Amino acid sequence: MSKFGLCIPKFGKKDTTYFATFQWNGKKILQIAKDTASKIQWVFKPHPHLKYTLVQNGIMTEAERNDYYAQWETVGLVYDAGDYFPLFQDSSAMITDCGSFLAEYLPTKHPVLHLVSPDSTWRGAVNEGAAAHYYKIKNVEELDEMFDKVIINREDPLRDKRLEDLGRLHVTDASANIVNYFLKRLGR
Repeated sequence: MSKFGLCIPKFGKKDTTYFATFQWNGKKILQIAKDTASKIQWVFKPHPHLKYTLVQNGIMTEAERNDYYAQWETVGLVYDAGDYFPLFQDSSAMITDCGSFLAEYLPTKHPVLHLVSPDSTWRGAVNEGAAAHYYKIKNVEELDEMFDKVIINREDPLRDKRLEDLGRLHVTDASANIVNYFLKRLGR
């Protein structure tokens, strides 16, 4: 059974750049999850601030938000722990608008349906390079189309390009790089 993750980051202020796409896809993804729960093992990994920002920004009332989370609990796992790398390792694909996940997920070699906000801009060459061959989703119609193609039918025409991206990023053990840097600076 396939596993999928979903991260939805907090909403930004109107005058700042933000990546959140919940307003156009939050309910749609939940419906897709309900419709495919017998075939797909879902993991809902919301940004820690989502619960609060949904209400603070008038997207949902507190009762609607609580119902939304409760519905996810009937569909799959609602994961709010910090260590999500085991989820990545065990997954088949991810649906996300969470920028930090883009580079972190690339070593899995699995596809990402990258939900894109019209208000977002790229931050950092690593994420831009990592996300170059993920499936960009800008609206509900594209979400339906790419979910069927990539997730249901397991068509992944960007896979080879994504593997090239992974090779170019030279993913290494960050802690070893830090230790080696300091050893070199200390002349050891």
